[in-house]
Amino acid sequence: MKSKGMIAIVCASCAFAQIKLLRRASGLETNLGFGMNAAWFRTEWVGYRSRLLAPTLIHVLGGDLQAFLIVTFFGLVLAGCLAWRLAGTGGLGILHAGFAMLAYPWFQPWDAFEPAIFTAFVLLIVESKSAGWFMALFTIAIFNRQSAMFIPLWMILSRRMMAAGLICALFGMGVMWFLQHSGQPKFGLFAFGSGYGNDYAQERLLENLRHTDWLVASIMALILTAAFRAVRCGYQALGVTYLIMLVTIVVLGIVTETRVYLSFIPLWVLMPRTFA
Repeated sequence: MKSKGMIAIVCASCAFAQIKLLRRASGLETNLGFGMNAAWFRTEWVGYRSRLLAPTLIHVLGGDLQAFLIVTFFGLVLAGCLAWRLAGTGGLGILHAGFAMLAYPWFQPWDAFEPAIFTAFVLLIVESKSAGWFMALFTIAIFNRQSAMFIPLWMILSRRMMAAGLICALFGMGVMWFLQHSGQPKFGLFAFGSGYGNDYAQERLLENLRHTDWLVASIMALILTAAFRAVRCGYQALGVTYLIMLVTIVVLGIVTETRVYLSFIPLWVLMPRTFA
């Protein structure tokens, strides 16, 4: 049994190595510029306006690349500690292997906290925490990215937290409407990209099917395997939630931007527990 201090040091070391790899592989300065402009209410990027958590922290720390790296490092350390608690050293390894695969070549500020948020989400499920924990996590997550809406979806599907899930869903929609509103209501619950309101679902689906390559197909196969494994091992609502999330990305997202799968990493981290 390793001490908490030693675990923190290992997680920080892994996060530092991941940051070095990310800086080499991705155009972080370009992504930082887009993310900060999108968060600070540029009209043409209205769908991004609710993604304030990471850009605000970056802004407070100086608004430059160094601040971006510090926020990303903190997100990775937090995700690493949670993954360790969820599945030990194997969980930490899966987290960083998945992040290295998915964060390249596009990486935005709000992506820094996606693995940590959803690892915390899965951990709360595994440890059978009360609704208050999920509501607290959602209150933070909704200001990071619209993917947070899948947390109340799980709460509703699990049935034992249906009322709390509905409250969270209404709160989340209200927050996004308030922050994204620009003359007309634009909820942007599952929007990906800058053309909000212009893409038809069927057009996006056909485009995704045409551009699905071996890497995307492999990622989806891993997601499906982990989701069905979760269902078989008693986490039915979690598996179904992640399957709905995957369908949403295929229909409305951009499947070749592998960073949209970062929130699926905790599902892979969970797998060692399902085989224990």
